[in-house]
Amino acid sequence: MLSRLRDELGHLADCTFDSFDLDRHLKPFVWDGDGREYSVEQQRRDLENAYDKAFDYTATLDGWLYLFGNYGAGKSHLAAAIANKAASRGIKTTYASVPKLLDFIRGGYKDGTATDRIDALSAMPMLILDDLGAEAGKKDTDELLFSLFNHRSKERANLPTVITSNVHPDHLEPRIADRVYGQTDGGARIVWLPIFSYRRLR
Repeated sequence: MLSRLRDELGHLADCTFDSFDLDRHLKPFVWDGDGREYSVEQQRRDLENAYDKAFDYTATLDGWLYLFGNYGAGKSHLAAAIANKAASRGIKTTYASVPKLLDFIRGGYKDGTATDRIDALSAMPMLILDDLGAEAGKKDTDELLFSLFNHRSKERANLPTVITSNVHPDHLEPRIADRVYGQTDGGARIVWLPIFSYRRLR
């Protein structure tokens, strides 16, 4: 199970909570998402809050967790850390970028297995979806994602699901946003990371 997950994670395979750098270099910046300027102090607090929320989530692996914010904020690292923690406990875990997951489902159109693929993902004990919003706005994309989210939230008794995105939940397709909000605990499971991108420091 762990070897399969490492293949899915690729370059994120070694991402753990221990390797998440809470003391990384930050710069003040204006995030396009809301046009506000975020100081280094505010970013540091938000970074620590995101780490704590993600780490706490692994204690129960219950419900959904939505991590959103700037590119390079550390969302994928935290999601991979959750995946590694879940798999180390023997929980069957799938990690996939949303574009690749959609390609996997669409690959079943030719041989009639698309529904079976959605069913398999819907029943996955732990599902982690990275980069929601990368293919937003297409009708078939929204339909596939809604079908998957609807199955996991209703028919599969709210199975643990982690989603990363640079899109605020309010700006998702309404039915998908409804599923995200419907699986969170009073907003506590929606975690914002308005953090300066580590990629811009290279």
